[in-house]
Amino acid sequence: KLIGFRRIVIINGHGAEDQRSILKEIAKNNTDNTAKVIFYTVFFEKNGPMRWIGHADRHETSLAMYENIDLVHIEHLPSNAKLPYSKFGIVEPEAFNGKNTKDYCCRDDADPRLASYKEGKEIFKNTVDQLIKGIRREFDLNL
Repeated sequence: KLIGFRRIVIINGHGAEDQRSILKEIAKNNTDNTAKVIFYTVFFEKNGPMRWIGHADRHETSLAMYENIDLVHIEHLPSNAKLPYSKFGIVEPEAFNGKNTKDYCCRDDADPRLASYKEGKEIFKNTVDQLIKGIRREFDLNL
């Protein structure tokens, strides 16, 4: 069934609740007395201060800057205007959870124009640290 693996981790960055529930079910259905499968969403649940991430928002843009700054072009965004969800595809996590702004524009604190390489590096480090702690806890590893 798991071709000999004893431990498998399914890692998800972010996704709809239905997607997460399916992945949790896959992990549960593939765990038995010979193997354990865990599902871990790095930007949800109890994963530290950087637990929420939107689409192209400040945090995701900062991560992209850290990964490959040459692919991020926030200079193409208007310098001082609001950023409507439908025009720019920038959506903060609150909106994905049904708490969008009245004008359907990106919240000021989620504005990708505030993104930075330094913040991306911090988010990445915190995420990896939380992931390692979660995996150790789930598999009862004291490494």
